[in-house]
Amino acid sequence: MPQNRYFIDENIKINSTYLLENNELHYLKNVMRNTEDDEIEIINGNGILAKAKILKISKNSAEIKIYSLNENRKRKTKSVLVQSILKPQNMDYILEKNTELGIDEFWVFFSKNSEKVNISQNRIFRMNQILISAVKQSGRLFLPEIKIFENISKLPEFKNGYLCSLDSKKIDKIESSEDIFIIVGPEKGFLKEEEDFFINKFKVKKIKLNQNVLRAETASICAGAILNYFLLEDR
Repeated sequence: MPQNRYFIDENIKINSTYLLENNELHYLKNVMRNTEDDEIEIINGNGILAKAKILKISKNSAEIKIYSLNENRKRKTKSVLVQSILKPQNMDYILEKNTELGIDEFWVFFSKNSEKVNISQNRIFRMNQILISAVKQSGRLFLPEIKIFENISKLPEFKNGYLCSLDSKKIDKIESSEDIFIIVGPEKGFLKEEEDFFINKFKVKKIKLNQNVLRAETASICAGAILNYFLLEDR
């Protein structure tokens, strides 16, 4: 885990000053116990890795100054987890672990068998905080994006999709020359009409993750690991 790494939602520039507040301030003061003149790392989720010095720590903020900056490029192809909504604690686990594994986008949607949960603004804020924490912990420089869709018909067009299903065969290769979409259903699984929708509209291929029956969150993490293995292999 990178030490003394903090996140700010800013366009970072060399020799500029910024404030760490709220969760980042708490982490700096109470967890890492940084003090003035300490050197720290700053990321913004857009590929920037900067080094900064703490100028001043007050009750509500810490002022920092950027003294070096490196910009990094995203990989050419992205990995997208198309995930039917689960219970909040299970979704949190999926977001955290798949961010660590390298998923670039989460498309979260309600299927017929999805849990009946309310995705409020507070809930969205909570999910984004989980992504930020996982990005810092794993050493990633790009923050994944969460997109929420009210039902299966609202999903945008995509190709190169893979539908996780027990009723399929194991595959030895995933095409990684273009963006990859992997689809995982709810705890009770997709209805047949939903699987048919993915197959007919998006021309997805069905894949089998394991010979055993996996819980939905286990399937999501397994799918994320397999997907990013093929992306890493072809980089």
